[in-house]
Amino acid sequence: MTAISEFSLRQNFRKEKPNHPYFRDKVTISGTPYHIAAWLGEVTRGANAGSRYLSIQFQNEVDPNDKTTVSIWQKQNRKQPSDAHFCVDESFRGQQCSFSAWIIESGGSHELKVSITPPGKELS
Repeated sequence: MTAISEFSLRQNFRKEKPNHPYFRDKVTISGTPYHIAAWLGEVTRGANAGSRYLSIQFQNEVDPNDKTTVSIWQKQNRKQPSDAHFCVDESFRGQQCSFSAWIIESGGSHELKVSITPPGKELS
């Protein structure tokens, strides 16, 4: 399966406050440069209390007012260790896409690997 985009975000070692992102980097997707930031969260109320999610904000580097946020839910039924930790089908820039994400340990730190594919075509 060919990805629309695959990228990794570096761990944010400047995180000083709870609202600072866990991961961040600059990435180009389909020719558009973005500042990307990601936060880990957990639902605290309601039927989904305790469920973990990943919130990723895409901010267009050329037009900072052009922002898109995608929430990716923790995958509960991982069958293989290589299966994504988080996944969701969501609209991005007017196109329906599947988002998959993995948190990977890398040399004493962590990175977030993100894959955006056509809908229903999750990478493993």
